[in-house]
Amino acid sequence: MRRISFLPSLLTVGNFTCGFISIILCLQTIRLYGIAKFAAEPLPITDRAAELFGYACAFVFMGMIFDVFDGRVARMTGAVSKF
Repeated sequence: MRRISFLPSLLTVGNFTCGFISIILCLQTIRLYGIAKFAAEPLPITDRAAELFGYACAFVFMGMIFDVFDGRVARMTGAVSKF
């Protein structure tokens, strides 16, 4: 039973990791878009920035899924805290 109660914490770490990766990808998007504004041919750089932003959105969505399963698994295993 002790081993199963570790699973909600692992899902929380997955949520944190997805959020962190999403922030990094958004910062890279801002950096590329800032470069693209001053470049002579901004289309390839802008396409790359849009691709990175799409990945960031996907990581936010995965983090939401981790968050949903985190709560459900915590309630199922009885590993719910007062917080």
